[in-house]
Amino acid sequence: MTHASDRDLTIQLQAEFDNSQGVLQTNSKQLKLETGLLNNTGGLLFSAHDLDIQTQQHAVINTDTQDPAMKRGIQAMGNVNLNANALNNDKGVLLAGNDLSLTLQGDHVTHGVMVAGRDMGLQTTGDLTNQIAIRVGRNLSVSAQSIDNTVSGELVSGNNTQLMATKDFTNRGLVDGGHTQINSESLTNLGTGRIYGDRISIAAHDLINKEEWVGTIQKAATIAARNELDIGAHTIVNQEHALIYSGSDMAIAGALDNARRATGTANTLTNSSATIESGNQLTLHSADTLNVDAHIKIEPQVSTQSISEGDNPRYDYTRTITEDKLVLADPAKIISASNMALSEGAFKNLDSKVLAGGQLTKSGTSVENNERLGTKTTHDVGTMTKFNVRYCRFGSPFGCIYHDYKDETYAWQRAPVIETLNLTQ
Repeated sequence: MTHASDRDLTIQLQAEFDNSQGVLQTNSKQLKLETGLLNNTGGLLFSAHDLDIQTQQHAVINTDTQDPAMKRGIQAMGNVNLNANALNNDKGVLLAGNDLSLTLQGDHVTHGVMVAGRDMGLQTTGDLTNQIAIRVGRNLSVSAQSIDNTVSGELVSGNNTQLMATKDFTNRGLVDGGHTQINSESLTNLGTGRIYGDRISIAAHDLINKEEWVGTIQKAATIAARNELDIGAHTIVNQEHALIYSGSDMAIAGALDNARRATGTANTLTNSSATIESGNQLTLHSADTLNVDAHIKIEPQVSTQSISEGDNPRYDYTRTITEDKLVLADPAKIISASNMALSEGAFKNLDSKVLAGGQLTKSGTSVENNERLGTKTTHDVGTMTKFNVRYCRFGSPFGCIYHDYKDETYAWQRAPVIETLNLTQ
């Protein structure tokens, strides 16, 4: 069915609207559908302007609409607004030349293709699992109770990428944008997870940036801003070769202000065999910061040497050297190319690196900078032999009658010599 009038086309049905394998298009004004369940399996719903779909508490089925000729799916040259209880877009196409808005109920798993030339909004009242590449020309907004961006998932915009989860946000895929904004109770970026942006601002109660095994390979997650990075969180964990990076300034604190700048004080920041690096200035406001090598391994190595020295007495002994050796080092690193400011609480740097290209300042901060020490113990154990020792061979009550000479050997050892070694330099 083709509608060529210059008026809007509105279809209102209480019952199911079945457009499976069918065509409904308007080449002039808005197409508006108010129906029960909408079945567009293998069909085409098209508007040369805007397309508005309202199915009350019913689902929209848009399966099997992927078509190289783009003659199937839900499409509009202007805006697409879809409000439904659920959406099944398996092998389907949702395409808006301008803006795409999806408002759903309950849990949702993305399928198929979703494209917006300008802005896209995806909102659901339940949990959202994204396993497709969603790329929009301008702004992307996603909100759900929890968001799981899987390994194949991409949430990318040319301008603002706003991700809001009232509970958890889990990322194993790609997030990118001009300004990437994440708000969640808990943010876990793990393994193959990459969070990029010209600017990144993250507000969370807990932020965990960590590793995950993918088969036999350990992958470490990345949070990397091309320019500025602001993190406001109570608990921050960066571990196992994960990276938190900013090409310019970085600020880590306890919350974000209205301008999405880091403010306040985080409760804890743990950087465990991982890297936090800023291409310019770095500011850390944390009540308790731990920068630690989680894998440092020290083992004693033992060597022996047989030594004979001296004439009389002569010493024959074995020198045993027990020396601690650093066999594994995996230091955490906090780096700024320019100034670094540490404030508020306790800062512990254990067997790890803190490097500032400019000034390193500490305000109200107690610093514990410990490097692992080892020991070298040298212990000589053997015998001492005295040659030609004069002794009385025959004696009488009146004294020695005849003296003779003999060699005498005794057990002998030196007191151990213990030296302290700095193993991490």
